[in-house]
Amino acid sequence: IKGEIELFAQSLKFESLYIFRPSLLLGERKEKRFLEAIAQKVMGPLMLLDQYFPRIMPIAAETVVEAMLKLVRHPK
Repeated sequence: IKGEIELFAQSLKFESLYIFRPSLLLGERKEKRFLEAIAQKVMGPLMLLDQYFPRIMPIAAETVVEAMLKLVRHPK
């Protein structure tokens, strides 16, 4: 479904369109997701290896939000 929505959004020919595809998001959530909580605990320490595996490393949700806000404030 996500891919279909991305293709549809691209077909609308917006002046600019940013699609974010973060890997596992690190941070607190209101709802509990058992497997995601385990993945955060396991993957969190592996962030030291992010220079070798940047596409699969977890990322802090705050980092993604900061990038989104930066693009909204200073679109390219």
